[in-house]
Amino acid sequence: MAHIDSPAEGHELVYQVRLPVSSHTFALVTEAIRTYRRQVKSRWAAANMSPEERA
Repeated sequence: MAHIDSPAEGHELVYQVRLPVSSHTFALVTEAIRTYRRQVKSRWAAANMSPEERA
């Protein structure tokens, strides 16, 4: 009987991609992540406060 190291299904492939993103888009996504973390009461919410919120 042959031994197979990799699973028949559920094998994940990961690709790293660099895409140009405007500063406006980056800020929008960053704020969306912060808002979501606050809503779900993530333990990372306080660590990811914006500079304005820290003041």
